[in-house]
Amino acid sequence: MIHGIGTDLCDTRRIQRRVAAGRHGALFRRVLTDAEVRYCEAAPRAAHAFAARFAAKEAWLKAASVPRGVALREIEVVRASNGAPEINVHGRARDFCVLRKITRTLVTLSHDGDYAVATVLLLAEG
Repeated sequence: MIHGIGTDLCDTRRIQRRVAAGRHGALFRRVLTDAEVRYCEAAPRAAHAFAARFAAKEAWLKAASVPRGVALREIEVVRASNGAPEINVHGRARDFCVLRKITRTLVTLSHDGDYAVATVLLLAEG
């Protein structure tokens, strides 16, 4: 059963300006996990990687109908062994999924020109 679907679009130019100005550290560390920051900083197009992760987190919140108290760091974008993006949830986000019987999260990320987009589908039992 589909619990929810969410999509978000992020302008990579906005992210690139922060990266270029060296003003990304504190903000990104509040929103992204340490592993996500390391992955993005090592990516050939760091701004695109950062933007895709912001979009995925926002898309997850939309799919979940923005549960109160969930911090963006509790929604983590990781890579599966085949390279596909996946979302792991921690803390209150995980508690929310258990409560709502969400058993699977599907995510897709894409970049084109100045934009990154993410779509998240949350599937639940029942």
